[in-house]
Amino acid sequence: MITSRIKQATNDDLPDIIRIWSQGVGDAMGGLQSDSDFDLEMVFDFFKNLVAMQNDVHKFWLYLDDSNIPIGYCSILPFQTSPLLYNKWAILSLYIDKNHQNSSVGFHLSKHALEYASTTTIKYIMATISSTNHRVKRLSEMMGWKVVGKLPHEVADNDLPETEIIVFEA
Repeated sequence: MITSRIKQATNDDLPDIIRIWSQGVGDAMGGLQSDSDFDLEMVFDFFKNLVAMQNDVHKFWLYLDDSNIPIGYCSILPFQTSPLLYNKWAILSLYIDKNHQNSSVGFHLSKHALEYASTTTIKYIMATISSTNHRVKRLSEMMGWKVVGKLPHEVADNDLPETEIIVFEA
């Protein structure tokens, strides 16, 4: 495990987290291509809340390059459906700087997160993948994730990309 390049995120890292997210959101969600496509203040508050959700079980990590600049992030945070499942179900999010995609960054971050989860009370980790994001689909399959379904895409004005739901048993 390459932990020397992985650190836990803090509020000081929010600008880098948002930079990484905004570079990858087009591939992940389709259609959103620039900062003008979303409210930056809302995005900042959203990620600030995610970073604040970290505890003994749920984490938000950054992968650092040789200059200690964050070039990717991965979080395992609560998939909140019930207080009884708060520490048993989680949702994973993974985004990599556009200049480091197709490198080993996503693999190392995912591996770190899944190995960490196996030491906690988490039993299932959920994630979603755009059906057209073949790079992430290959990575998730290689790491043992199972496709459990697709979100319906039958309403005419649904402009969201077709999305697969995947699960990892920790």
